[in-house]
Amino acid sequence: IDFPTVWAQNAEEYLHKGLAVHDQVRSSSLVTTALAPHGPYTVSDEPLQKIVMYAEELDIPIHMHVHETAQEVNDSIEQHGKRPLARLAELGLVSPRLLAVHMTQLTEDEIAAHAAANAHVLHCPQSNMKL
Repeated sequence: IDFPTVWAQNAEEYLHKGLAVHDQVRSSSLVTTALAPHGPYTVSDEPLQKIVMYAEELDIPIHMHVHETAQEVNDSIEQHGKRPLARLAELGLVSPRLLAVHMTQLTEDEIAAHAAANAHVLHCPQSNMKL
């Protein structure tokens, strides 16, 4: 994410720490990792492009909250001139590596494009009932 928390101060540090965790457990038969940028509204283009590169290099998935709320979609249109999934597709994230969480605000065309890309959707029924 593009803002500081107790875990890291900036996107570069989050990525560095995430890759370090991956390196620590990559030989484990019990643990697998994924890169997990929070959502399109908390991560800018440059870190997302790096995440795509590392995910391909390390052959690991990308877990991300996408189209979680109507507000997220509206904000993306206002800030980027496009819906979140379109932006992510342009950045190379919409692929079989993507584990898109929620996906509650989709058009028929977005559903078809996501399916054509063989990307995944992770449903959270209890959480989505609150959205």
